[in-house]
Amino acid sequence: MHTVTDVLVIGGGIIGCAIAQRLAQRKIRICTVFEWPPPAGQASAASGAMLCVFSEVTPSHDIARQDLELTYHVSARKLYDDWLCELREAGTPQLSLVPGLFVIANARGDNDLIEIDAIRNAASRFESTTENVRPSDITGLRPASKYPCSQAIYLPDEGSVDSEILLTSLNTYLKHHSSVTMLSGTVASLHIDSSQVTATLADGHIVIADRVVLCCGAAAQHLLTSSSLASANVPALLSGRGTSLVVRTSTAFPTPIRTPNRGFACGVHVVPRMNGHVYLGATNRLSTAPDFTATPRLSELSALTYGVVHEISTSLVDAEVITSRVGHRPVTIDKIPLVGRTWEERVLIASGTYRNGMLLSPLIANLIADEIMHPGSTDDHHYSPRRTVRSGTPDDVNTWLLSMSRSLVASLSELGGVLPYGRDRDLQEFIAAALRPFLDDSYDPRRLAKVAQRLLRQAPAEESVPLLFELVSKDFRT
Repeated sequence: MHTVTDVLVIGGGIIGCAIAQRLAQRKIRICTVFEWPPPAGQASAASGAMLCVFSEVTPSHDIARQDLELTYHVSARKLYDDWLCELREAGTPQLSLVPGLFVIANARGDNDLIEIDAIRNAASRFESTTENVRPSDITGLRPASKYPCSQAIYLPDEGSVDSEILLTSLNTYLKHHSSVTMLSGTVASLHIDSSQVTATLADGHIVIADRVVLCCGAAAQHLLTSSSLASANVPALLSGRGTSLVVRTSTAFPTPIRTPNRGFACGVHVVPRMNGHVYLGATNRLSTAPDFTATPRLSELSALTYGVVHEISTSLVDAEVITSRVGHRPVTIDKIPLVGRTWEERVLIASGTYRNGMLLSPLIANLIADEIMHPGSTDDHHYSPRRTVRSGTPDDVNTWLLSMSRSLVASLSELGGVLPYGRDRDLQEFIAAALRPFLDDSYDPRRLAKVAQRLLRQAPAEESVPLLFELVSKDFRT
């Protein structure tokens, strides 16, 4: 069997569905391929769906680049209300946006305070309001006595949505649109020639299209490689593995509460869901070879539950677990999304959004729809996959080392310096490996240095530090 269409959209996460919806509205014949219900590993299904315009800002970001990124975040947020209104009118009346978001500081040391100052300053540059609030006035916030909240701000222009309802709404919309053919499954390979795109699904079904849009998150890298599409020259995609929980609790959390970014991750957060459910998130672990079938680890769940209970509300110890999920957030080396046509003109991509996919989805849908209607319109865009991707490593190596060290110290000092399970062993072996050349004349540290250099060149980001720990400690044990 085969299907012929104008545009093939691969991926059923928030970005893929938003793109398919926008193309359908423009009367473009499309075929979507994804699994439903969402499979394990999908970032959207595991997302807390916070619309973090400014609350993801950190002081280590270059101000000029930071403001360029925020320009797109602000634009995407302005699209959200009308977008949700469109979906409600199409038949999902319960789909709504919870306005506002609290950011709290309560870790030991002053890192959280520095982060909040950066958030406040960024919002001010865009004339967005931030309100200082008393922690005692935040409904649901009741941290443990050892971790009192020292400062809190409210961001009225941010908010959250229920990712499950939003994905279901988009899926329903696509099912009932005459321009859309929906196929359930996965694409095994792509073949591109001068006249068309041919996709072979895992079940043998063939889809022939004029163009293809890759919206399958971190899995896009594997599909491009397995299809031998080096000609697309797509910048490398890594995976930020995150584990989350949805719980039932009697404690009301009417507004999302989060800590700032810290320790190679996005801090901890609680987000209201329907029917008294609350989303708890999230961990972050960078991976160059993600396992999309892996389920949550006890170490991840332990770190997550310890954080939300002690930093946000001790009442969560009585919460009932509804579900746990793992999502693989796609991220580029320069942490800028990939949106537009690749060097293979029939291949478009929309990925690399890291923790901002939910926020950026309506904006990205518009960019891809414009590219389909007017080929080449995204070539000069900041998100273009044709751009030269520069390493996240600053020219001054010492600057990068200090930045990584600051994040490392923050991850060791937060929550009273409690280390994740196994990290104490890794840290001990890392220090032992560093001292080994001074005491063991037969040991050649250059071999390990070359392995570490390969890792940091492949993924030159602060989030690679935990992987470096594992690499060095493994070498020490062998």
